[in-house]
Amino acid sequence: MFPCTQCGECCRHVRGSELTSHLDDGTGVCRHFDQTGLTCSIYHDRPDICRIDACYDGYFHCQMSRDDFYRRNADACNELQEEAGLPERFRVKL
Repeated sequence: MFPCTQCGECCRHVRGSELTSHLDDGTGVCRHFDQTGLTCSIYHDRPDICRIDACYDGYFHCQMSRDDFYRRNADACNELQEEAGLPERFRVKL
């Protein structure tokens, strides 16, 4: 299972991808993301694109290994966190 640190940065940057742009609240933030509580209002029913393992199983398993998919996602997470100035404790470590 992907070790998400629940920093919320992916939820704050949905405008950057055609796969998530439909979730944009108009400011680039997911319309289901509660920025105060750092929670998702549809967490248990969120789309596969918001679930690393389901996204891999459904869409990327024929294109790369799970380890490579995790690495790419961890790199993207960590880059967003660094740009936002989040503390090191939020970094995804594989």
